[in-house]
Amino acid sequence: DKEFKATIEKQAKDIIIKKDKYNTTFTPDMIIALIGFSSDAGPIGGGYLALSDLLGDHNISIVANFLPGYYSQFDFSLLELSLPFDVNLRIFYYQNIYQLYDIETFTFFSQLDTTEYGGNLTLKFPFDLYTSLGIDFGTRTVKDIYTNYETENVYLLNENRYDVINTLSLFFNINYTFWRDLWPFSGDYFLAYIETADKIFGGNKTYNLYEIDYRKYFDLSFLLNNEKNVNLSFRTLFAFTDGVDKPYFLFGGFNTLRGLNYGEYTGDKIFLGSIELRYTLCLLYTSDAADELDGVDLGGRRI
Repeated sequence: DKEFKATIEKQAKDIIIKKDKYNTTFTPDMIIALIGFSSDAGPIGGGYLALSDLLGDHNISIVANFLPGYYSQFDFSLLELSLPFDVNLRIFYYQNIYQLYDIETFTFFSQLDTTEYGGNLTLKFPFDLYTSLGIDFGTRTVKDIYTNYETENVYLLNENRYDVINTLSLFFNINYTFWRDLWPFSGDYFLAYIETADKIFGGNKTYNLYEIDYRKYFDLSFLLNNEKNVNLSFRTLFAFTDGVDKPYFLFGGFNTLRGLNYGEYTGDKIFLGSIELRYTLCLLYTSDAADELDGVDLGGRRI
């Protein structure tokens, strides 16, 4: 739209020639608030707030949810993009209460109150728009408390847990993927990831984790005259852990291998190869949104 382009360029020129000093001012990008009342939990609520400045160099996001007696969450993230490298600071707190069920005796045998809190500082050094090298410093405290024992059970879950896990992670990422609708439709993705935990600064876990993940996407929309989103997805994943307190992978379900129950297999080594043909059956838009999206290329937009 040449007329629209000329208008934008004129507005930009008017701003630039003022030579005013830029002042960082946060304005809301998205505000979501939910509030309700539950007959068994009482008042419940949650919300999401995203803030940024005009240039997009400074970004803040806050997520909070609260369901008394069941679940609570707080997640704060500060993303700084004005430096030669990206800085992301994250602070989080999660609390969940579970009723544990024995599938052999068909009874609830205990209650688990789990609390996890901590933070991460991530530094990412971009080589270009698609390739980056990152380092992450993380710490989290995990508390598991079991109460209300009702019966003997086959699960060895009667010991309370208190862990402080301090980690250092390095990762190398190449991302040439283009997104449309619900997933990437073309391009390549590669991730090499190393994480180590040690008993320093109050930590009580020691392990190492290694991961290599490669994905390739082929756009096949031309098979249906570009009317639908059809693509072929290839993925290869290899990961393993070692050390005294090595964690175990859950294998099965979405994002690992479809057709298996979630976490059907566990182990300290995992190798995954998959081929998926993906076809979008239906996407729903409001009539106004559909008019606005008509003819607009949404490639690269993550939803």
